[in-house]
Amino acid sequence: MIRDAAVYMLDKLVMEPAGWEAFTAGYDLDDEAWIAGVPAGPGVYLLYTPGHFFALPGGGTSVLYIGKGTRTDGLRRRLREHQQFTHEVREGLYRGYARYEWMAAYPARATYAAAPTPASDSAVMENQLLRTFADAFRVAPLGNAQTAWPEEAAEGT
Repeated sequence: MIRDAAVYMLDKLVMEPAGWEAFTAGYDLDDEAWIAGVPAGPGVYLLYTPGHFFALPGGGTSVLYIGKGTRTDGLRRRLREHQQFTHEVREGLYRGYARYEWMAAYPARATYAAAPTPASDSAVMENQLLRTFADAFRVAPLGNAQTAWPEEAAEGT
């Protein structure tokens, strides 16, 4: 069961009104078995740390990262990459984005929603999730780099 209010909020304010699939149950990012069942196509996902809440200007949340799987880099591939990098941080083999340090320190979970059609643009879905999150918490999730935002979002249009 997903216990983060931000995940529920994103489902209710973004996914439902757009007619998109709701986020699935949360999966342990360290568990290999569930990833085989993740769709290979486009969609969006959230990485969160239910054992730790991040204090943001608009409130606390365990949501660390909002991402997308595209038609070329599908959901399954992207989630495997996050799983691999987090494992490598724990093993001392990788030092990169801070999100992997946090996911190694506070066991991470993932939830995802497939795009409604294989031709859907998951970037639109991701952008809407990021904007809604930023409206509620007054900042992007801690794990999202500024480069995750389209130029028009950075300009405030």
